[in-house]
Amino acid sequence: MSTDSIWIVGTTRSGKTTRLIEQLDRWITDAVVGSPSTTALVFAANGDNRLELVERLDAIIKGRQSFHSTTPLGFFQTEVTLFFPLIAQKLDLRVQFPLRLRPETEQQLATQLWGPELEAEELAQAGVSDYFMVRRSLDLLQLAAFAGIPAEDIPAILADGFAGQPGSPALWECMGRVILRWREWCLQRGLLTYGIITELYWRHLLTDPIYQAHLHRRYWAVLADDVDEYPAIAHSLFTQLLEGGAKAAFTYNPHGSVRSGLGADPTQLAQLADCCRVEALDPPHRRLGSRVGRPGVELDSAASVVARIAQFHPGDSDRLAGTVAPANSGGDHCGGTRRTGAPPRGGSDWRGGRCDRPLHPTGNPHQPRDRSGITE
Repeated sequence: MSTDSIWIVGTTRSGKTTRLIEQLDRWITDAVVGSPSTTALVFAANGDNRLELVERLDAIIKGRQSFHSTTPLGFFQTEVTLFFPLIAQKLDLRVQFPLRLRPETEQQLATQLWGPELEAEELAQAGVSDYFMVRRSLDLLQLAAFAGIPAEDIPAILADGFAGQPGSPALWECMGRVILRWREWCLQRGLLTYGIITELYWRHLLTDPIYQAHLHRRYWAVLADDVDEYPAIAHSLFTQLLEGGAKAAFTYNPHGSVRSGLGADPTQLAQLADCCRVEALDPPHRRLGSRVGRPGVELDSAASVVARIAQFHPGDSDRLAGTVAPANSGGDHCGGTRRTGAPPRGGSDWRGGRCDRPLHPTGNPHQPRDRSGITE
């Protein structure tokens, strides 16, 4: 296991991602690369963060090192598709080329397959429509896979979690039964859903020695940003890479975990810190920008209010010039002003809690607007 791995912990805006990029740049500069053909594996919590991270990496790396950027679920899907013949051999499947189902198609096919249980009201709960019963059952398969829980254990876990509710044991047993039937039905036809992909990866692919050898040869380093948003099985993946000698850098926000309950397991991922050198970053309130930035924004906002009143309502500017207070921190920005209550005069257009159009002296909100002073 590599001794150069680093665990970067800090709150939001503390510079974790910047430190992550700096670490990769340092490794490349020090020529810590296994061979010219190896690649660095870079993870982000979601697609938007991945695009931003790639742009920042390109600006720093400048083509000196190849890297593969992805998200946890995107990586699972790519690997299962690439190594599906190996999975098919292990599970004795006749299909060699899988097809991924879109969520809406998954919903439709599962509803048809579970038609007998739905009609007999075995797969039913008071106040819940058939649509949501199917959706919840499918989501249980994916959540169990994210947590590294075999699908066969779902009924027992539901029974323990909802103990004491009348009539519930039969429902949990039915849900477990239809989930297993759905999984088998899809695998025999080479149909993959996000839940099935995730289970195939952690249960059958990641544990295979042949795949592990390929994984170790392909990646000399792994970088993962915001691992507090990753599923529990990502811990198994990172541990496997570390055991294969890969260098690693992780960022972790102890106050993040916005996807807890939706598949993220920050407690499980936090155990990776035991394999790394821990580096704690200063919280944002100790930085100069946070001390002087907010007062500057408030003064600028207050001045903008007076300036706009003077432009469109000259008679009111003198009266308010000395009484306008710094903007309320709970409002929304619009052209340097901040919304604190009802829409101001002048024909502004307020939609969805933000100002979509600037003030118009004519009162016509459809007049072409000048974007020079508008903050979108």
